[in-house]
Amino acid sequence: MPQKNHDSNALAMLHSTVLHSGTEQREALTTGLDAFRESVEASLGAMKGVLSGELQDIGRRLTAVQQDLADGRAGAERGSGEVRRSLEQLQSEVERLREAVQTDRRPRPEPPVPGTAEAPVPDPQPPLAVPPGPGEPARAGADRAPESGSETGAHGPQVTEAHRDLLCQAARISSAFLVCHRDLWEFVSGLAGRHAHFRMPSQIADRGDDRIAAALSGRSLIAVLISLWEVRHAAEDGGGDWALATTVYGRIQDGLAALAPGGDPVTITLDDRSPAEDDAGPSAVVPARSR
Repeated sequence: MPQKNHDSNALAMLHSTVLHSGTEQREALTTGLDAFRESVEASLGAMKGVLSGELQDIGRRLTAVQQDLADGRAGAERGSGEVRRSLEQLQSEVERLREAVQTDRRPRPEPPVPGTAEAPVPDPQPPLAVPPGPGEPARAGADRAPESGSETGAHGPQVTEAHRDLLCQAARISSAFLVCHRDLWEFVSGLAGRHAHFRMPSQIADRGDDRIAAALSGRSLIAVLISLWEVRHAAEDGGGDWALATTVYGRIQDGLAALAPGGDPVTITLDDRSPAEDDAGPSAVVPARSR
């Protein structure tokens, strides 16, 4: 009987110990779970704060990028507008220049010959007489009226048959030497330089005493004759241009009058003090003056 009671007490004590131990473990487990939950919540709170800050920074960056894109679009629109305006200005300038070029290409009236009066073309009149040089006879037919068959040019004086024949004589020669003072050469080249057929000689010979000898081709001689013809009929009668043009035209006419195949080169001298034998051709050569 005593043994049985002892066993009952031991079993009760074991049960009490198990119950007490289970309660402690439960409490310990509950405490551990509470601590873990608090740690997890704290970690989640910290992570939420970090993520919230990063998300706000990303949001600010996105906002800045959007603003930059908007500014860039506005700048691009302004830039394209400026480029468009610049292109329109350039197009207007090109149109203006094109109109100016077309205007320059329109036919213009011929500039007046220096020393001529700006007056209507006079009625046809007989060719003016060429004053002969000292000791030289007057040319036959110098004071004759224009021959039949003469024609009036659209922009110049009446052209006579004798003038046309003289141009044809000039066209048949390869070259002719014009010997004169430099001042007279500047007058002649200045007049003929505006003609399409005139070519400035590449070399001009120096004859001393400010005289030159210019080698003119037949084509250039035609331009000289036409220019002198226009001046002697348009300049004021008795003026300086008339005297120079008439004299030079007459000397060229005299020089071409005795042309013959196989003859000597034509030399036209405008210096009555010079002996004829000094004018057989150029001697020393100097560069031609520019027109």
